[in-house]
Amino acid sequence: MKKIFQLLLIIFLINYSFSQENRILSYKEMVKMDSVFNNEIQNHLYLASYEYYYAYFQFPSNIDTFFSFAFKSLSIYTKQHPFPKNIRQLLTDNKFSFSLNYNRDTLVVLYEDMVFLSFVKPFSCAEFNEIGSYAGFIKNGTICNGNYASKLENLFCHKIWKLYLHSVSDLSGKHIISDGSPALIHIGMTYDFFQDSLIVHNICSLTAELYQPYYTSLKKLSIHFCRKYGYDGLFFSAPFVTEKK
Repeated sequence: MKKIFQLLLIIFLINYSFSQENRILSYKEMVKMDSVFNNEIQNHLYLASYEYYYAYFQFPSNIDTFFSFAFKSLSIYTKQHPFPKNIRQLLTDNKFSFSLNYNRDTLVVLYEDMVFLSFVKPFSCAEFNEIGSYAGFIKNGTICNGNYASKLENLFCHKIWKLYLHSVSDLSGKHIISDGSPALIHIGMTYDFFQDSLIVHNICSLTAELYQPYYTSLKKLSIHFCRKYGYDGLFFSAPFVTEKK
């Protein structure tokens, strides 16, 4: 009889634990759960906000896009060491209680229409220019990390620099220097291989137009990398070049 009671108790505790794990949490319960996890829920969402902006030069437009990026593309995780399962399950179970509110400079993550996390874009115009050129590659909706991606980033940035030098030295392009700094003005760019679209993101306020031959060269480089290495898209920053007047 005692063994039967113990067995029933174990079954009850398992079912109770499962129901608690999968039920929808209130705002207070979610905040408390984050505290139990040593603020790792907010920390992961903060990191996702940071890395998403670096990759797309804007904030995510909806919670599905945001969570998908967090689960699959954070640089601190790999296929061998993926996003923590317990935090992923918690966010997935309560996804419909989350929403996003954003403008050009700020992303606010809401839970039950109350502020759960706020994030300011990670760089100003001057800070972005100081970073210089960088690049990242996307495959199956996931940003590629690791040594191989880092080597390709170095190669890609080297080719960007050669295109920049060619535009300002041999063609009719000219660069623009940041106010109060020797750094070159940079722009963000995202390329979608399937849409064959290269989108320019002006981090700094610019009145001059991008030099068209330079833009065309950057697009050809993006196409070449995606075809050669099997990527669906890429993102990068590059020196801004306008036409000499």
